Amino acid sequence: IFVVLMEDILIVATVLPYLAVKHKNFLKEIRVNFKPLLLVGTIIALSNVLGIFAIGYGNVAVVSAILKSHVLFLLLLGYLFFGDKPRTETILGTIIMVLGIVLMKMGS
Repeated sequence: IFVVLMEDILIVATVLPYLAVKHKNFLKEIRVNFKPLLLVGTIIALSNVLGIFAIGYGNVAVVSAILKSHVLFLLLLGYLFFGDKPRTETILGTIIMVLGIVLMKMGS
């Protein structure tokens, strides 16, 4: 869990200077959208903790592959909510990841 915490701190530490330079009013946007950001942050933190527990109690290869399959959900949600059309390479890579998860599960 400590590693995930450090990863999140590193991400924030690298994104904040960028926001400060590129978007002068980002603090106001954070204040306006605080509740949705808090909800998303809580969900991400909970999923990180549950992912670490899954690795501790499950087959590491399968759990790791499933954790990385979030790309599939990002593609689906991006398409459904924002109309984002992913590139062909991205779709192909996602299909390969999902097939890998299915094959690993069938083999265990």
